[in-house]
Amino acid sequence: MLALARADLERVLAPLDVVDALATVFRHHAAGGFHVPARTGVRLSAEDLLILMPAVSRGPGPTAAAVGFALGDLAAATLAVERARALGVGTERRL
Repeated sequence: MLALARADLERVLAPLDVVDALATVFRHHAAGGFHVPARTGVRLSAEDLLILMPAVSRGPGPTAAAVGFALGDLAAATLAVERARALGVGTERRL
């Protein structure tokens, strides 16, 4: 896992690049390129809820990872991680 601070994100992401990444994912989704089943919630404790939001890419285009958290959020995160790793930004952590 790559941990990125806000400053790391600001260093590796230009706002227009994020917009482009999100637009690509939404176009792919609008064309039927993703299968996105209903999300599932699992109560872990009185305070904790695990929400699972699966997605599968149908054919070429953005990977399923790019649609994960609320479709576009992970697209930006994926872009950030790819650039951060290429620039040696952030802290690698083992889970």
